[in-house]
Amino acid sequence: MTLQIGFLLVPGIQQLDLTGPYDVLGSLPDVKLHLAWKDLAPVTSSTGMVFTPTMTYADCPRLDVICVPGGAGVGALMEDPQTLDFLKAQAQTARYVTSVCTGSLVLGAAGLLRGRKATTHWA
Repeated sequence: MTLQIGFLLVPGIQQLDLTGPYDVLGSLPDVKLHLAWKDLAPVTSSTGMVFTPTMTYADCPRLDVICVPGGAGVGALMEDPQTLDFLKAQAQTARYVTSVCTGSLVLGAAGLLRGRKATTHWA
Protein backbone atom coordinates (compact mmCIF):
# COMPACT_ATOMS: atom_id res chain seq x y z
CA MET A 1 0.00 0.00 0.00
CA THR A 2 1.43 3.37 -1.04
CA LEU A 3 1.43 6.07 1.62
CA GLN A 4 0.03 9.35 0.22
CA ILE A 5 1.91 12.31 1.72
CA GLY A 6 0.90 15.86 0.89
CA PHE A 7 2.61 19.17 1.55
CA LEU A 8 0.75 22.45 1.35
CA LEU A 9 2.55 24.97 -0.83
CA VAL A 10 2.28 28.53 0.38
CA PRO A 11 3.46 31.73 -1.30
CA GLY A 12 6.17 33.02 1.03
CA ILE A 13 6.89 29.51 2.35
CA GLN A 14 10.03 28.96 4.39
CA GLN A 15 11.95 26.70 2.02
CA LEU A 16 13.51 24.54 4.75
CA ASP A 17 10.09 23.92 6.36
CA LEU A 18 9.09 22.19 3.12
CA THR A 19 12.25 20.60 1.82
CA GLY A 20 13.46 19.16 5.14
CA PRO A 21 10.39 16.99 5.80
CA TYR A 22 9.98 16.33 2.05
CA ASP A 23 13.49 14.87 1.87
CA VAL A 24 13.07 12.72 4.98
CA LEU A 25 9.59 11.40 4.16
CA GLY A 26 10.48 10.93 0.51
CA SER A 27 13.16 8.44 1.50
CA LEU A 28 10.59 6.07 3.01
CA PRO A 29 9.57 3.03 0.96
CA ASP A 30 6.22 3.03 -0.87
CA VAL A 31 5.38 6.71 -0.61
CA LYS A 32 3.89 9.16 -3.10
CA LEU A 33 4.65 12.81 -2.40
CA HIS A 34 2.32 15.63 -3.44
CA LEU A 35 2.75 19.42 -3.45
CA ALA A 36 -0.74 20.88 -3.24
CA TRP A 37 -1.90 24.42 -3.92
CA LYS A 38 -5.02 26.14 -5.25
CA ASP A 39 -3.72 26.06 -8.81
CA LEU A 40 -0.66 24.84 -10.71
CA ALA A 41 1.08 28.21 -10.96
CA PRO A 42 4.60 28.30 -9.47
CA VAL A 43 4.86 29.31 -5.82
CA THR A 44 7.78 31.44 -4.62
CA SER A 45 9.38 30.94 -1.21
CA SER A 46 10.35 33.74 1.16
CA THR A 47 13.90 33.70 -0.27
CA GLY A 48 12.93 33.44 -3.95
CA MET A 49 13.12 29.68 -4.53
CA VAL A 50 10.32 28.61 -6.86
CA PHE A 51 8.25 25.45 -6.39
CA THR A 52 5.76 23.95 -8.79
CA PRO A 53 2.63 22.35 -7.36
CA THR A 54 2.07 18.77 -8.48
CA MET A 55 -1.68 19.08 -8.00
CA THR A 56 -4.48 21.39 -7.03
CA TYR A 57 -6.63 21.05 -3.93
CA ALA A 58 -9.43 19.74 -6.15
CA ASP A 59 -7.21 17.02 -7.66
CA CYS A 60 -5.51 15.95 -4.44
CA PRO A 61 -6.17 12.35 -3.38
CA ARG A 62 -7.03 11.43 0.20
CA LEU A 63 -3.80 11.90 2.11
CA ASP A 64 -2.43 9.64 4.81
CA VAL A 65 -0.10 12.42 5.98
CA ILE A 66 -0.49 16.14 5.45
CA CYS A 67 2.14 18.71 6.37
CA VAL A 68 1.69 22.47 6.50
CA PRO A 69 5.07 24.24 6.31
CA GLY A 70 5.51 27.65 7.89
CA GLY A 71 6.79 30.92 6.55
CA ALA A 72 5.81 34.48 5.81
CA GLY A 73 2.73 33.43 3.85
CA VAL A 74 0.81 31.73 6.66
CA GLY A 75 -0.95 34.90 7.79
CA ALA A 76 -3.00 35.09 4.60
CA LEU A 77 -3.79 31.37 4.76
CA MET A 78 -5.27 31.71 8.23
CA GLU A 79 -8.10 33.68 6.62
CA ASP A 80 -8.32 31.76 3.36
CA PRO A 81 -11.55 29.70 3.25
CA GLN A 82 -10.43 27.52 0.33
CA THR A 83 -7.24 26.44 2.13
CA LEU A 84 -8.94 25.96 5.49
CA ASP A 85 -11.69 23.85 3.88
CA PHE A 86 -9.07 21.74 2.07
CA LEU A 87 -7.25 21.07 5.35
CA LYS A 88 -10.46 20.25 7.23
CA ALA A 89 -11.53 17.80 4.53
CA GLN A 90 -8.13 16.10 4.37
CA ALA A 91 -7.86 15.92 8.17
CA GLN A 92 -11.06 13.86 8.37
CA THR A 93 -9.30 10.82 6.94
CA ALA A 94 -5.57 11.54 7.32
CA ARG A 95 -3.61 9.38 9.74
CA TYR A 96 -1.28 12.27 10.59
CA VAL A 97 -1.96 16.01 10.35
CA THR A 98 1.32 17.84 10.86
CA SER A 99 2.96 21.21 10.48
CA VAL A 100 6.34 22.85 10.74
CA CYS A 101 6.88 26.05 12.73
CA THR A 102 4.20 28.65 11.96
CA GLY A 103 2.29 26.17 9.80
CA SER A 104 0.63 25.20 13.08
CA LEU A 105 -1.17 28.56 13.05
CA VAL A 106 -2.95 27.51 9.87
CA LEU A 107 -4.00 24.22 11.48
CA GLY A 108 -5.31 26.23 14.42
CA ALA A 109 -7.24 28.56 12.12
CA ALA A 110 -8.84 25.48 10.54
CA GLY A 111 -9.95 24.33 14.00
CA LEU A 112 -7.72 21.25 13.86
CA LEU A 113 -5.89 21.95 17.12
CA ARG A 114 -8.90 22.20 19.41
CA GLY A 115 -8.27 20.12 22.52
CA ARG A 116 -4.63 19.44 21.53
CA LYS A 117 -1.31 20.78 22.65
CA ALA A 118 0.75 22.45 19.93
CA THR A 119 3.86 24.51 19.57
CA THR A 120 5.14 26.99 17.02
CA HIS A 121 7.77 29.68 16.47
CA TRP A 122 8.49 31.72 19.60
CA ALA A 123 7.32 34.96 17.99
